[in-house]
Amino acid sequence: MGSLIAAHTMFTLALVVIIVRARLAGLESVLNEASADLYATPLGTFCQITLPLIAPAVLAGFLLSFTFSFDDFIIAFFVAGSETTLPIYIFSSIRCGITPEVNAIGTMVIGASLIMLVQVKVADMDASWAINVRAHFVAAQAVIAPMRANGGGSVIITSSGSGVQYDREMIAYATTKHAVLAMTRQMAATGWMTTLTPKSRCGVLAP
Repeated sequence: MGSLIAAHTMFTLALVVIIVRARLAGLESVLNEASADLYATPLGTFCQITLPLIAPAVLAGFLLSFTFSFDDFIIAFFVAGSETTLPIYIFSSIRCGITPEVNAIGTMVIGASLIMLVQVKVADMDASWAINVRAHFVAAQAVIAPMRANGGGSVIITSSGSGVQYDREMIAYATTKHAVLAMTRQMAATGWMTTLTPKSRCGVLAP
């Protein structure tokens, strides 16, 4: 089993590296700079900013690696030894003809894949909403009392270029960034900040 795990890890590692590296290249450096300006430690910046932003890429890499590993026959056949994986079992079974058991296994695999696909999209949207929209709203509420004590102030919310354009590859991320812009406009247009705290204002940056 150890040789099988090691072989599949080396086989799928490149997929994860490519996906996560592409996500890291697309991150905005101003987020890390803002975190440093707020005296966050490098570990805190990674855990609270970088890791949540690359979490969808890590999840996508895991699912893609799992798919390749789950479906692989050649590598497993050479390194499994006495172990029997599902592809080896199916290949051995169909040599004597396709049985109802093989059809049942195929149906279960397809059904599980469809369910996971739907759940991942919903989970991705929920995570993006919590990070990009809810967190900004909670932070804006948290500064009301200090701003009221100081007689006013400014709230600057960070959106993204994806919030003013369309991104086919990151639907959840772009949708929540659009929501950040809409929330900030609502706060400014309705006087939400000035009602709670006189001489205050709110704005948004979309780098």
